[in-house]
Amino acid sequence: SSRVQALTSTGRESEIRTAVMEEVERQFRPEFINRIDDVVVFASLKKDDMAAIAEIQLERLRSRLEEQDLCLAIEPEAMTALVEQGCDPVFGARPLKRAIQRSLENPLSAALLEGRFGPGQTVSVGHDGDTMRFSVVR
Repeated sequence: SSRVQALTSTGRESEIRTAVMEEVERQFRPEFINRIDDVVVFASLKKDDMAAIAEIQLERLRSRLEEQDLCLAIEPEAMTALVEQGCDPVFGARPLKRAIQRSLENPLSAALLEGRFGPGQTVSVGHDGDTMRFSVVR
């Protein structure tokens, strides 16, 4: 309901919980409601949270690259672009993994297969406003 959405931005959990239960009571029969043990209210992820989740995902990619003797450096504008692409108020951080795969992993894999980067190099990832840009750190 619009009341729940309005309260979500305030972060007051008890008011949100009350509004959710009022909506549940309007939508469901008492027999079903009596089976609910508890209501858990989740706060929406902030940009800082998304950046931390992206960093965890990128550490996994870094580990795979280290096996090939490559390092990965992500410039701040590239991280911002990944977070923007992967942020969804409804689905939370779920789209972030796909954004990293689509915008970073796939093009980087193609560049590696083309031989643009080799063992012992550090690949820097920037963002030029539209796409990720890959270069060797000298």
